Amino acid sequence: MAERGTHWGMSTHSTWDESAVVRNDDGRFAAFLNARSSVDLGEGIEGDDAARFAPGELIEERSQALEEGGYVPALAEGAYTNPRARGGASQVSMWWDSRNMQGEWSDDGTGYEKMPDDWTPQRTAGAAVSGRRRTYRRLYEGAGVSVRMPSAASIRSFSETQQGKSFDVPVEGDFEGGSVSGWVRCTRTDDGVWITEGLGFAKDQQQVAEAVSAVLESRRPTKALSGWQSMDERRADRMRRAGAQIRPVGDSSFIKGIGVNPFAGVTFTKIRDEVYTNEVVTNVRDFAASESKGQIYNREIQTQPPLGKAQVCEKCSGAYHPSFGAHICLRAGHHAPTEVKDEHVEKRRRSGSLFAGLRAVLGRR
Repeated sequence: MAERGTHWGMSTHSTWDESAVVRNDDGRFAAFLNARSSVDLGEGIEGDDAARFAPGELIEERSQALEEGGYVPALAEGAYTNPRARGGASQVSMWWDSRNMQGEWSDDGTGYEKMPDDWTPQRTAGAAVSGRRRTYRRLYEGAGVSVRMPSAASIRSFSETQQGKSFDVPVEGDFEGGSVSGWVRCTRTDDGVWITEGLGFAKDQQQVAEAVSAVLESRRPTKALSGWQSMDERRADRMRRAGAQIRPVGDSSFIKGIGVNPFAGVTFTKIRDEVYTNEVVTNVRDFAASESKGQIYNREIQTQPPLGKAQVCEKCSGAYHPSFGAHICLRAGHHAPTEVKDEHVEKRRRSGSLFAGLRAVLGRR
């Protein structure tokens, strides 16, 4: 894991302690030491992405947009604190305030619901923006990744109220070579599969989003990550389970279509009304362009180790083989934005605006 250093915390609800702040040589927040954001917050920010990542005046613009109700895109950064450390009340407040600052916010009342900071069974009084008790956060570790996020139980409970809609979950995590803080968009399919995507995450940071999926799908969330060598391995496993679309190949009366899944290392061949699976990766374009498809099949596909008949998903028409595990439908994905019904949405925006304003001022000399 990346070396972990001193961490700091701040909250719009707490007295500021400058001695707890870690800054770089320019006087800006260094956030979690050795963290690596998807972009450098102090260098070369131009164009449309500038308002998303830059410090100083552009963070002030973000604060103003949050305050005035304008559209604000999601922001992904390096972790603000050590994800392994639970922290005290001040750090917990800072954790939620910074996530509110980083969230995607709509200007027309539509968008994606956010996992709230007050989702607890008893809804007793506490320090959340609503005046209720804070959502319980938990650390999940394994496969070279550490993720602090709302507990799997609380996320699943919140999901039950969303009627299948996509929603966003706040996270902070680290991994070999870097870290990330921000939001992960989550969708639970009818088959119990969790589709996750880090909003604004760089490619290497997406392994934290993959970890969120693993935790939510597991019957034992605290052990969910330890069963994998890496999140790349888990992603490849999901790709194997997805199978492949069968593409028509044109003028062959014998072979009706072909599909390839390179993650599984197989070719699916539709012969009349059946689909067969062989352990070989075929070039679909070359196969479709050939004038002797039957000969190529007999020579290059049929001679390779067979796995038998494949199954075809009724929803996505994708071919898959059950030996790779439960099929992940190729049509699975995030839903379109809908009306946001969070009764405390303005308070959460305000929390993010105050945090952005404080950061804009204290992030400069």
